Amino acid sequence: MPKNLIVICLLALIAVVSSAVSARTPAPISEQLQLLQQLSPEQRAEALRLLQKKDKGMPTRPYPVSEPQIVKPRSVQGESAQTEETAGDVLDQPDLATRREAEVAREALKQFGYDLFAGTPTTFAPATDIPVPLNYVVGPGDTVQVQLFGKENAEYALTVTREGELQFPGIGPITVAGLTFREMKAMLSERIARQMIGVKASITMGPLRSIRVFVLGDAYRPGSYTVSALSTMTNALFYSGGIRRIGSLRDIQLKRAGKIVTRLDLYDLLLRGDTSGDTRLQPGDVIFVPPIGKTAGIAGEVRRPAVYELRKEKTVRELLEMAGGLLPTAYPQAAQIERIGPGGGRELLDLDLRRKEGLDTRLRNGDVLRVYSVLEKMENIVLLSGHVERPGGYQWRKGMRLTDLIPSVDDLLPKPDLDYVLIRRELPPDRRIQVFSARLGAALQHPESEDNVYLRPRDRVIVFSLPNPDPNDVLSDSGLLVEREEEAPSVQIDRSIAQRPGEDQSGAVVTDRREVLRPILLELRQQASLGKPARVVEIGGRVRAPGQYPLEPGMRISDLIRAAGGLHEAAYVLEAELTRYEIVDGKHRETEHIPVPLAALQAGDASADILLRPHDHLTIREIPQWGEQEVVEVAGEVRFPGRYPIRRGETLRQLLQRAGGLTDQAFPDGAVFLREELRRKEQAQMDQLAAQLEADLAALQLSERADDSGKGKDAAPLARSLLAQLQRTKAAGRLVIDLPGLLRGEARAEHDVLLRGGDKLFVPRKTQEVTVIGEVHYPTSHIYSPDMRRDDYIDLSGGFTYKADKKRVYIVRANGSVAASSASVWFGRAGQEIRPGDTIVVPLDAERLRPLTLWTNISQILYQLGVAAAAWQTVGVF
Repeated sequence: MPKNLIVICLLALIAVVSSAVSARTPAPISEQLQLLQQLSPEQRAEALRLLQKKDKGMPTRPYPVSEPQIVKPRSVQGESAQTEETAGDVLDQPDLATRREAEVAREALKQFGYDLFAGTPTTFAPATDIPVPLNYVVGPGDTVQVQLFGKENAEYALTVTREGELQFPGIGPITVAGLTFREMKAMLSERIARQMIGVKASITMGPLRSIRVFVLGDAYRPGSYTVSALSTMTNALFYSGGIRRIGSLRDIQLKRAGKIVTRLDLYDLLLRGDTSGDTRLQPGDVIFVPPIGKTAGIAGEVRRPAVYELRKEKTVRELLEMAGGLLPTAYPQAAQIERIGPGGGRELLDLDLRRKEGLDTRLRNGDVLRVYSVLEKMENIVLLSGHVERPGGYQWRKGMRLTDLIPSVDDLLPKPDLDYVLIRRELPPDRRIQVFSARLGAALQHPESEDNVYLRPRDRVIVFSLPNPDPNDVLSDSGLLVEREEEAPSVQIDRSIAQRPGEDQSGAVVTDRREVLRPILLELRQQASLGKPARVVEIGGRVRAPGQYPLEPGMRISDLIRAAGGLHEAAYVLEAELTRYEIVDGKHRETEHIPVPLAALQAGDASADILLRPHDHLTIREIPQWGEQEVVEVAGEVRFPGRYPIRRGETLRQLLQRAGGLTDQAFPDGAVFLREELRRKEQAQMDQLAAQLEADLAALQLSERADDSGKGKDAAPLARSLLAQLQRTKAAGRLVIDLPGLLRGEARAEHDVLLRGGDKLFVPRKTQEVTVIGEVHYPTSHIYSPDMRRDDYIDLSGGFTYKADKKRVYIVRANGSVAASSASVWFGRAGQEIRPGDTIVVPLDAERLRPLTLWTNISQILYQLGVAAAAWQTVGVF
């Protein structure tokens, strides 16, 4: 075999097998065998090698088989999704029924049945995999598959000709058009058995003919469609995308030769599953969708609220049957029909759906029947909420007491407040609320005592957690007392009833008393009127849970302190102050301050326990000079470094004495003292300078665009670099101190530093270096030499750069003070005395940035950068 032919055969074999692999369908086995047999063993091995190489890297796992998508979902504009309302156990909120009626009144109803066609067809190809029924009428174009077995074995795929005949080999033409599938099978089997002795036949239908039909009227996509001969009216409607919302679902007409053959009511299919009216199509049929007829809507407590098309239905009873009937929560006594009257206005017609007269009410086009729900409230229950394990509604029984509802502390979450349990009660006849408290701990210990109060139907019992003292006060790492907003912890509890006091919208138990009491206090204010002030009192100051509380009947100061969780440890127990407001002769309001002997009250003196009135405000003072312990930090070369609590008025000299003094390696001249308040001020100043420089830089860029003279172009890059440095620089908050003078006792008393919480002192080791930074060629540190002056160190760092400002060089001493540069000349060298630990700062020449901003601002920025850089060399230890 020629070499070229071998290559061609190999490529052909690879193409056949590759196409079979890529399509995931096997190629004909006979073709593969014939091609392989023509090759030698070596050629077959080479073909197999090439095939494996070509197929390398292809996935070996089979792809999942998915059927083609015939209809894809489509969005329908103008529709509002209906939400299912779950009937919950609602105890309170008397306006829920009214709100539910308002929701029913404005509920947007969907048209029933059109969701069946909520999709767009993706293909119009005729279906070929539909089972063929026995009553199918055979016609031209159909394929009949015949398998002969017995004396003779053969398979034939015979197509019905245009004359309606099958050209059967060995028998001749057989007329089958017009016969049903059953009749054709019987006739062919009889002919084959009679004319072909010893042969039996298996007869099935192959691919069926396609027919063309028309879908017209208010269909989603009217037009001409090619469908399978087995298709029915609904199949054609699906192919066309369904029916528009202005089209009728109940009077779909099938026309043949200009005459109406049948009418299809899709409600029979949707409501009863009846497909008897779904007629099979024939070539040339027309499916016509007329406009929608009369309609009526039904909303509210029914199983299928929607707008229904009316055909034979005339009464409310029949409309309810189409909607699936009433829900268990329906209130049939108060149904209403919203109707358009003869004058064009809307009318309301009240109905009682329990009576025959109401159910037999005649419907009109455009009517909307609204069925409202029963009142969303429960009787003969009590509600438990708040800091409990199992919140919810419980059955009320006559003689029920608090411990019957909460029999044990195990029914509560950890750390409950057993001294203050709030009970909200509704009073007849207008259900105005009254609030009082109980001692749950005493009730559990003594069930027969008055603390174990009797409960009434619809009572709400709220259990609180122990309040955190000063929940917004947090001790910082430095020992300072800072304020921070913290969210109250919450515990997620499974809900079975609506939101109540003690719970947020997500169903989590809220432990913050202010959040729990807010709706109750709002109710008390809403029911206040002239002569009946809101029964609300307030407590502030040093208690565990300050705020407003309901005024209970007979409530006294001790009860208000108990409601607030008790006194704080910082409370001033000798005296408190009660502020009381009174209306004088209905003209004006006067304020009275009443001293409360709190010590006598704590001792049990009943006369000191004043009876409270509405709007009273009790203030619990704080112990004078009370505060959280302030702490300072001492580090470095001290004998006992660490964190030290301080007292008010303590000085740095006293602190160093407590720390044992300095070590023999200490360098007091370089001591660093930091204060947070100073750091904030310095940082604010640096931020202000950065903002000003950024604004000036933007103005310079605008002026460059308007002026082509080139002035200021050299200043812009320098300004950007300067701005970047300034934004990266962080303030240190260093306070310059004379630590050697303090240690020797030479410093005056007013120069001794009064300590504050958060102060930090670092005493470094003895140092021998002098640092040069800024506009020198090689900023670095050098060993101190008493014979060298300022310019000597600058020369050791490579000398000035061309951008240096030689006239404004300054020195940052080891203690943080700044010494101005000296211009004196001694033996031809300008300089100044340098000490160990000093930093020489060579600033940038501000004249280069004159087009940008005022020289004084630039000088200030450069000064801040130099001082901050020098300070952070030592401050970095913190």
